[in-house]
Amino acid sequence: MYKIAFFSLFLFSAAPVFAQEKAPPITIDEFYERGLLGALGLPFGTVCEIEAVVLDGEVVYARMKSAPDFVLEVQAVNGKKLDKPRQIKYSAAVAGKNESAIFPEDYFELYQAIHRKKTNTINEAIQADLKKRFIGSRHRLSVYEDGGYSGLVAGVDYDLMIAHTGYHFRHGLVVLKRLPAKEAKGEQKPAPKK
Repeated sequence: MYKIAFFSLFLFSAAPVFAQEKAPPITIDEFYERGLLGALGLPFGTVCEIEAVVLDGEVVYARMKSAPDFVLEVQAVNGKKLDKPRQIKYSAAVAGKNESAIFPEDYFELYQAIHRKKTNTINEAIQADLKKRFIGSRHRLSVYEDGGYSGLVAGVDYDLMIAHTGYHFRHGLVVLKRLPAKEAKGEQKPAPKK
């Protein structure tokens, strides 16, 4: 009996120690004044160079019903290796009149980039081949981080039969262009022709 009473007393007296108060949201004025640092450690909208590996989005976001096909694992920013790589969703800028993506976001865009033609269907065999070619590949990219709120607001009677994740802040990278691979250390550039 004493053990139960002592345990209960300990549990309830220690509860405030474990409870952490949530910081209040910042005001819009504070947001505009201070800005927002992204996952890469730079303010949103800052163009930078990254070194990244393409990951399988269905594996990274296995619990999501609609995971992206691909995710970038950023390993370095502006030539500086990150202590811990960051896995980030991305979208790609559209290049010119032909509207082909600068960097493929899904299997259809990847197919088009490899085969130089569009397709309306991707079967399992084609998808497996595309995965082998793209997942795990390393890239240098010019990007910036962007974000905003999306989703459905709680408390509103939506007459929709769709799955959603609620109203939340989402962020990701916008790929502006591919950059040439860096030369290996010790490798010299060829002398310019005269």
